[in-house]
Amino acid sequence: MYLDDHVAWLTKQHQQSPLTVFSKSYCPYSRRAKELLREQHAKFDVYEVDLRADAEHLQMALREISGHRTFPTIFLKDELIGGSDSLQHLQDLGVLPGMLAAAKALL
Repeated sequence: MYLDDHVAWLTKQHQQSPLTVFSKSYCPYSRRAKELLREQHAKFDVYEVDLRADAEHLQMALREISGHRTFPTIFLKDELIGGSDSLQHLQDLGVLPGMLAAAKALL
């Protein structure tokens, strides 16, 4: 797969799901974000990028579409939320539950 193919695949994945997390299985920030989403009873698709054979290409494609260089990279509908700190900030502001509900990303 070329970079354009990876960009297309990533875009398709996050556009088909109300909430998508691109994660690394060993990353504490990724674990923290997924735990926060579970606490909110969010339904989300997660892709453990580091466990894929094309991990390096996916990381480059994620940077291409989001400008985000770290993990996790979280999309709500077609909007980039950012990473774990951004997600926590939305929770601290009290707006995360409403955003998840509006996106139909709750169990």
